[in-house]
Amino acid sequence: MSKITNDKQDQAEQLRAILSEMQEQANASNKEKEYHSPNRNTEEEKQDEIDILNLPPRKEIHKNKKSGIQWKVSRPLIRFLFVSLIIAGIVVWVIWSEEIISFFHL
Repeated sequence: MSKITNDKQDQAEQLRAILSEMQEQANASNKEKEYHSPNRNTEEEKQDEIDILNLPPRKEIHKNKKSGIQWKVSRPLIRFLFVSLIIAGIVVWVIWSEEIISFFHL
């Protein structure tokens, strides 16, 4: 049982070592970025500096939104159109079938 706990401890130590190396590399790259970019007003940093508390109201942002014509179709209208289409189809079929029957009864 002690071998299992030793293996787990070894694994934990290895993971800690890897994690500390990654953190050191991240710190080094951050320092390098700061060193190489004296102008700190890049676009990414400006986006990070947005003050959330001083944003304009949502209504003002979206009131100028231009969109195409929007059709709002309700379910009763859809049912009415569907039934009307079926009735029109039946009427056309009955009239057409009478013409076909009368054509062959010459």
